[in-house]
Amino acid sequence: MKSLIEIKTELQSILVENIEGVFETAAQYLASDSRKRNELILLQARYNSLKKDKMRGVISNENVKLNLNRITSSLLEFISGLSEGDLKKVDPDPVLRKLSYTDRQGNQFLLHLNELEASGLKSQAEFLVKKLNKLQEALILESDPTRQLRYETQIEAAEQEWKKIMDRLKN
Repeated sequence: MKSLIEIKTELQSILVENIEGVFETAAQYLASDSRKRNELILLQARYNSLKKDKMRGVISNENVKLNLNRITSSLLEFISGLSEGDLKKVDPDPVLRKLSYTDRQGNQFLLHLNELEASGLKSQAEFLVKKLNKLQEALILESDPTRQLRYETQIEAAEQEWKKIMDRLKN
């Protein structure tokens, strides 16, 4: 999950281009019992009411701009007032997902994603598993000996990299 600062920055960036996107994105991050969820709902209701009034032609363009600026200002206050307590809680024990890869010797490697360090090992491992599986498929389908050798070399290098990641995870 993103940090509070990252969420605030994301919402501010969205607000510049797409006010409706702020409502959708903020709702994804807010806990259902958060006081900020109700505030967001009220702001969205104000915005939707303004849109309806504009479509019906019952409000002048000046008043539309004025009310839109007020809603935008309220959204900025809403964003800056967000706290950790307003966000959805992250499950401390997520369901374990496993990636598996079987090398040419028949050794099967299992990788529990929740064991990976935040320093990027997760994405490296996912990429390597996909790469190794694709290289194995390509090797099986390839009939040209030169290309087969190239695939085998790439597989060996990727397996070595995989083993290094596994060793780092064990430590």
